[in-house]
Amino acid sequence: MLTYPSAPQSCVSRQAAQHLVDKVADVARRGRHLTLTDLRIAGQPIPDLDVVTSLAPGRLQVDGFLGLDFFERFDVVEWRPKTRPMRLIND
Repeated sequence: MLTYPSAPQSCVSRQAAQHLVDKVADVARRGRHLTLTDLRIAGQPIPDLDVVTSLAPGRLQVDGFLGLDFFERFDVVEWRPKTRPMRLIND
């Protein structure tokens, strides 16, 4: 997933959506909308994330974009471009 905080909604490619539906039991699908559950980043639990399917991620050959709806769940998002780590902090 590519970080794209200027996108209002997180999305996944159609191929990634199909893979998630076929291989992962914890995905609820409603048309173009999927709810991803039991998410973890570096072992830390992340709240469920609603995503839509989109052609855009596939054009960049990535599985999807993490949009503003993902980042606004955190009080602080710290990113250091030179070394590339990102910290997601809830106060």
